[in-house]
Amino acid sequence: MELQTRAERFAICVECLRCRHRGVLDATVLQHHGLAADVSIAELSRRLVCEACGSKALKAFRAPLNDAKLFLLT
Repeated sequence: MELQTRAERFAICVECLRCRHRGVLDATVLQHHGLAADVSIAELSRRLVCEACGSKALKAFRAPLNDAKLFLLT
């Protein structure tokens, strides 16, 4: 079994401040977009755009994978 790095055990939760659309970016999604799993929130937030309304007013934070899944349900 492959050991996960600390960054891969976490996901980045993102919420649009305009329309409240939510999303979770895990290591697989970040790598698909050419980013490392340990990318800084500051660097990532400059690139993020809400896919629902196009706003760049987003809040983002890192959370354990299990908590990130709950983030989408609340």
